[in-house]
Amino acid sequence: MDTSFLIDWTKYDKRDLLFSCYEIVFITESVLNEIRTEVPLIWVSNLDE
Repeated sequence: MDTSFLIDWTKYDKRDLLFSCYEIVFITESVLNEIRTEVPLIWVSNLDE
């Protein structure tokens, strides 16, 4: 997953549908380092809950 997609996807109200299509979504450390807004970071940090 790239940064632009991640940031845009978190704005989508059905964003968790991503995981009905994919069992694993890789987010590299470089992508995480590029995120500057709170909502995407919170969403990513809660993914394994």
